[in-house]
Amino acid sequence: MTEIGRAALTRAGKPIPSEPKMDPSVKKLPFVNFVDETLIDGMKGRAGEEQKAKILRFFEHLAVCHTVILFVYQRHFLTKHPLVAGAAFAGFKFKSLSVGTAMVEVPGERVVYEMLDVLEFNSTRKRMFVVVRNSSGELLLYTTGADMMIY
Repeated sequence: MTEIGRAALTRAGKPIPSEPKMDPSVKKLPFVNFVDETLIDGMKGRAGEEQKAKILRFFEHLAVCHTVILFVYQRHFLTKHPLVAGAAFAGFKFKSLSVGTAMVEVPGERVVYEMLDVLEFNSTRKRMFVVVRNSSGELLLYTTGADMMIY
C-alpha cells in the first residue's frame, strides 16, 4: 500500500490493512515491489476498462515524466530510476530521451512523445513538470514530486 493509500484510509477513518506478502510468481525487477493484487487485477481489466485505462495512463506517466539518462556500461544498464523501473514492470519501457523526444516501448510498439517543455525538479518547487504531445496528438501535462506539494 502506498503512503497516499494509507493517508486516504486514515482520513476516511478506515483501518489500514497489513502489508501483503510478495507473490513468488510475479516477475521481479530492481526497485519494484508490487504486491497489491488489486493493481495487478486492474492492469488486466478485472476492475473494468475505465480503471484499466487509468492505471495504464499512470504507468505511461512514470515512463515519460522524468529526467533519467540511460547509459550502458559493460552491456548492463546502470542508471534506471525506480519510477521508470515501475513503469517497465507494467509494460511501459523507457528507451530514450533526446532533444525534443522521448521514446517508450509499450507492448507491440514504440511510442514517440514530442517533449514540448520540461520544468525540472528543484528543491524550492519540489516537483517537476513535463508537457508532451503523444502519438495521438493529445497534449499531456505530467508532474511528479513531493506528495505534500501535489496532493
